[in-house]
Amino acid sequence: MEYRPGELARVQQVSLTVFKEFIRICEKYHLDYFAHWGTALGAVRHGGFIPWDDDIDVGMLRDDYELFLQVAPGELGERFVLSNGFIQKNCPGMFTMMSAANTLHVTEQESLWGYQHGIRIDIFPFDNVPEDEGKRRRQFSAVRTWYQIYIMKNLSRPMIPGDGMRARAIRGICRVMHVLLKALPMGVILWRIRKASLRYRGQGDLVTLLYDIHPERYMLQLSDIFPLQDGVFEGIKVKLMAHDHMALQNSYGDYWELPPEDQRVNHYSGRLRFDESDEINETDDQAGR
Repeated sequence: MEYRPGELARVQQVSLTVFKEFIRICEKYHLDYFAHWGTALGAVRHGGFIPWDDDIDVGMLRDDYELFLQVAPGELGERFVLSNGFIQKNCPGMFTMMSAANTLHVTEQESLWGYQHGIRIDIFPFDNVPEDEGKRRRQFSAVRTWYQIYIMKNLSRPMIPGDGMRARAIRGICRVMHVLLKALPMGVILWRIRKASLRYRGQGDLVTLLYDIHPERYMLQLSDIFPLQDGVFEGIKVKLMAHDHMALQNSYGDYWELPPEDQRVNHYSGRLRFDESDEINETDDQAGR
């Protein structure tokens, strides 16, 4: 499935508007952030969006991330919305999405959730993790386990790929667990996720994105991030990591070389809607019914 003509450019423009507001708040409250993943790659290689990309990713250390969540609601007004599992409690993700109000931009899998986000930027908290590998694995396991419980609490039929016995067994387990978890308060689950995530807060210089399925891939030393450097993304000044080259190389290999056309993928949504004041454009598997 691909965007219809003109849709990708509109999605990029809306997410850029959200990004500018995010940067404004960070600058006002002296909060550090850094472009990451495709956004950092786009800034370095293209001076803006990777031509086929449709979202913006930024990282923040936990303290700045928490302060942003405190001050942003008073700054955003009605034009933008913050969402994450800790706020809505039925949102697909523990990290924060800052969306344009009155828009919709969700994948087929995300459409299963009770709360569905709009055209947005993704804001990822980077948490302290221990240098000791054994302790680090236990922390990873605790966050992953409680996040899986959070998913099963919300969804009786999460999207599990495959038609084999293993996939069918997992689907069955999810349905049973969804019923059993009705007795477990959502607040307990979220408390356990947060407790595991913040277990080593302020300890050491090693950080990672614990809310990813592979947190070991994104471990960084603080010296990899700071001091932040300036970059340009679609004509606006943005912050990049000190050792951005290393991070991009770890993620993409030879990142100056464009991938084959069949690998130039984005998050094409199962459902897409622009602001109500514009013409509504929506596509999903049920289109045409």
